[in-house]
Amino acid sequence: MPNRLNLSCRCGAVHGHVAVDDLSALPRYVCYCRDCQAFIHHLLGRSNDVLDISGGTEVLHVTPASLHLRRGSEHLRCLDLRGGGTLRWFTACCASPIGSTPKYWGFPFVSLVAAFIRDMPDEPVIGPIRGRLNLKHAHGDVAPLEKDALPVFRMLLGTARTILTERVSGRHRATPFFLPDASVPVSPPHTLTAQERRRAYGVPSDGNAGSP
Repeated sequence: MPNRLNLSCRCGAVHGHVAVDDLSALPRYVCYCRDCQAFIHHLLGRSNDVLDISGGTEVLHVTPASLHLRRGSEHLRCLDLRGGGTLRWFTACCASPIGSTPKYWGFPFVSLVAAFIRDMPDEPVIGPIRGRLNLKHAHGDVAPLEKDALPVFRMLLGTARTILTERVSGRHRATPFFLPDASVPVSPPHTLTAQERRRAYGVPSDGNAGSP
């Protein structure tokens, strides 16, 4: 029988679960990139209960087919920070971050924000953090974190294997984030305007600091 991680937004309007055979095998990372920080801190205003002291967001990598929303899917919203290939999902009801996905359903992958997990279990149930990504954007003294630094390309290798497996099996069609049989998100993505990007990334309104 699959093991479950129960999911819930802050207000409880959106909830569900992730079902996997082995919770300890779930890839678990902390990302310090500017996009994650902008999404959590500047756009959702949730830094105190999501980001760590150095600006990192803890995430677990899961497949869309393993993520089931039992209630509240009408509250799903997504942002396209840079007009690129990633959608960042959150709840409209209480601005709780859910995670990020590729822009198209053909790449079945979810970087699930740990704060969306209700009653996050301790190690060894979910296993240790496998690496810290994009440490160059972390705040403060990062020396204690450097032993866990992981190049993004190494993380992507494992992701590529998972994506291929899901595509071959056909499980990529099971996703709460896209309409059935279409690469159309269930909520139209909002692409940030230039002004919104400057505000989100902490760039002065006159643009003197350059584009993020």
